[in-house]
Amino acid sequence: MPNILIWESLSILAGGQKVALQILDALNKNYKCIFLIPEEGPLTTELKKRNINYYKLDIGQYTIGKKTLFDIIKYLIKTPEIFLRAYKIIKKEEVRLIYVNAARNFLWSALLGNIMSISVIWHIHNYFHDNKSKYIIKKIGKFKSVKKIVFVADSVKQHFPTLNPKSIVIHNGIDIGKFLSSNIKKSNIRREFGIHNFKKIIVTIGWIMPTKRQEILLRAIPLVLKQIKDVHFLFVGGKRAGYESYFEKLLCMTNKLGIKDYVTFTGHRHDIPEIMNIAFINVITSEEAFPLTLLEGWASGVPTVGPDFGSIPELIKDRKTGLIYDHKSPDDLSEKILILLKDKRQYEKIRKFSLSISKRFDIQRFKKDINNLVREVLSK
Repeated sequence: MPNILIWESLSILAGGQKVALQILDALNKNYKCIFLIPEEGPLTTELKKRNINYYKLDIGQYTIGKKTLFDIIKYLIKTPEIFLRAYKIIKKEEVRLIYVNAARNFLWSALLGNIMSISVIWHIHNYFHDNKSKYIIKKIGKFKSVKKIVFVADSVKQHFPTLNPKSIVIHNGIDIGKFLSSNIKKSNIRREFGIHNFKKIIVTIGWIMPTKRQEILLRAIPLVLKQIKDVHFLFVGGKRAGYESYFEKLLCMTNKLGIKDYVTFTGHRHDIPEIMNIAFINVITSEEAFPLTLLEGWASGVPTVGPDFGSIPELIKDRKTGLIYDHKSPDDLSEKILILLKDKRQYEKIRKFSLSISKRFDIQRFKKDINNLVREVLSK
């Protein structure tokens, strides 16, 4: 049974780490999987439940999004220590494949793969806005050790045409069965937060942090309330460490806009299927390479309103599997929300198409694709 090292850069349970666990579940029957992670956290809790061995390797804290000069200097300073520690772990565990699920580890894994004659797979979940990161990925991606590069959407893959010979697109997946209404317990969330039964719930799910752009939905809410008031907006997600001031900013906006009675910040939740089961509209505000919340909305039959950037225009067929809004315009976002609140025919059309398309993204398809990919790489 070949040993596979899955290398993660975060110990939280955001979308990327959820995918890491899905990769683990896909491979764990046929391979011995070991994790390399920076610290204890929600991810290690899940690994312990699965009896998965892991090593801790602190790679440092870096800016999310566009990298600064300080990020680059810190990255280079930590490289020798990380390289040596990872080398010892890989050698000790007799690893045959390094599966890298985070961009911060791409360089180290490719170098180690070259030196140790070990195959490497990269899994790319996000967009890169700074040219420095794109340049490094394009160059390092050509290393002999990097056998395959998995992109979660074509719109991400298109940024790296020189890597096409090694590239493959594998869309994210979810366990659709968890979101079927027949499998979901009755939610007490209305009672928990004092939301009247007659109010339609509009939900947005994601960590509270600037890159998630929750402020655009807050600005759209007063425009919705001018026409329809029997609604309530749920902002589901925990405060990302280091971005507490952004949460305070959102609270101040809520008060200034006079919408406090129509907005609830729930914090981190473990009952997303139950929340989706009572939601009327799902709103995505951030630029995502492939948001799991879109799949969760589709599987629940909850129409999604998403921005006109990231992979959303690739994934959502406007007015068929969702609505697309101008990401710079709270006015346009409010208009799209109002369409779904007012037009029952359009709402039902999108709901039915959403349920239908969700079947393409069942987790079993994802697991099969990952297994086929790893088998192919190891066989060579």
